[in-house]
Amino acid sequence: MWRILVITSGVLVGLASSSRAQSPVVDTSFQPTQVWQGAAGTQPRVSGVLTAVVRQPDGKFVVGGVFTEINGVPANNLARLLPDGTVDAAFTAASAANGPVMALALQTDGKIVVGGSFSSLSGGARVAIGRLLPTGTLDTPFAPPSVALNGATPTVYSLAVQPDGRVLLGGYFNVRGTNTTQLLDRLDGASGQPDANFRPYQAANTGVYSLLLLPNGKIVVGGSAFSYQLGTLLTQLHPDGSPDNSFTSLTNYYTSEIRALTLDEVGNIYAAGLYNSAGSGHPYLRRLRPNGTTDASFDYRGNQLNTIRALSIQPNGRLLTGGLLTERVVTTGAVDGNFLSKDAPRAASNPNNNWGVSALLVQPDGAIMVAGSLQHPSLAYTTALVRLREANVLHVSSSVADARTNAWPVPSRQVLHVNLDASDSPQRVQLLDALGRPVRTIMQPNPAFTLSLTGLVAGIYHLQVQYAEAKLVTRRVVIVD
Repeated sequence: MWRILVITSGVLVGLASSSRAQSPVVDTSFQPTQVWQGAAGTQPRVSGVLTAVVRQPDGKFVVGGVFTEINGVPANNLARLLPDGTVDAAFTAASAANGPVMALALQTDGKIVVGGSFSSLSGGARVAIGRLLPTGTLDTPFAPPSVALNGATPTVYSLAVQPDGRVLLGGYFNVRGTNTTQLLDRLDGASGQPDANFRPYQAANTGVYSLLLLPNGKIVVGGSAFSYQLGTLLTQLHPDGSPDNSFTSLTNYYTSEIRALTLDEVGNIYAAGLYNSAGSGHPYLRRLRPNGTTDASFDYRGNQLNTIRALSIQPNGRLLTGGLLTERVVTTGAVDGNFLSKDAPRAASNPNNNWGVSALLVQPDGAIMVAGSLQHPSLAYTTALVRLREANVLHVSSSVADARTNAWPVPSRQVLHVNLDASDSPQRVQLLDALGRPVRTIMQPNPAFTLSLTGLVAGIYHLQVQYAEAKLVTRRVVIVD
């Protein structure tokens, strides 16, 4: 069974089923974060941007981006905030990077992997990739090699830490001492040296902007293509880095990019960015089946009008999207009317950058962290990080829906009888095979119905019920001849 991959610690929670949500509001208990580029008193001094945020188990936030000051405190592209949003000055002073920070990843031991386009991190020579101790000082034993690139700045755009501690990095860099610019590689978790057992990913005319590590160890790679050159937008690799030919890769001849990836409970992949006529589906957001094919039942109807840079999936299946604005969509692709994007952060009217929302994070208590270069209706200034709450951000109670969702007989032969919890508004029912592929789908189902099993081979299946007002409910189904 697939499980959700998240970048926060603890158990995530969603929306309560007891009442309807209202517009998202800024959490006034968290100090909105402002970042600036340029020394105080100098001109031009312009708004900076946050590109990455991770939450530590103690509730503190490590943030990275492009800035020289954060909330009035000198800071070089890296900082840590206390749970209320105030700056952790000691960590921030120790962790300075001399160039943009584009990606952050937390390890289980509290160490922080940092990727970007810097050549110095916490006072030590580190090119594009390095690791900090929990104090913000440099983890000196982790020392990846680096070779200068011809005509390009080494940059790490994406990071993923495997359960065994090895580190995946994607972008443009060279850690193997060859003359070739690398796109994706894996480093030893102790020394930072290249993993000799990993096959570096090298796709022609392609960049790497996003990585998704699957529970089975495979790696989904979101890339970029350039006009009039065939590049790979999306592909999947085996754990050793070799191509996974069972996955339908996506290529394109036009400028396009996949900036954000996330996974749902059954292994479907949400991939966002700018598709620019690549394959079938929405130009900014699609849901893919585990084999890489587009899931046509997901029909995104949102209002994003440019590249989507951030995704975060909530435990009740709702998907947060970040780009020019912040939206939430339900599993069908429709906009969630209980989360009004007009009242959420959107791209700042800032001529110095056009990032908008660049990172999203859901806290264990359900609050939503939005990072980037932002404006919010309740704030009279450009901000880089805000925390949102809704009127009823509580634990989702699935006990009622679980108790009232029934499927019989088990084992089944020709038909399956299904009873749903009508009070929690069932939206979709899917029967999934052992690989997580939908073989039967019913949208807006009746509370009681009969599902035909004709034509399905014998085996183990899962009946998945998506409710609007409760968590996803799954029932195991056995079909016999």
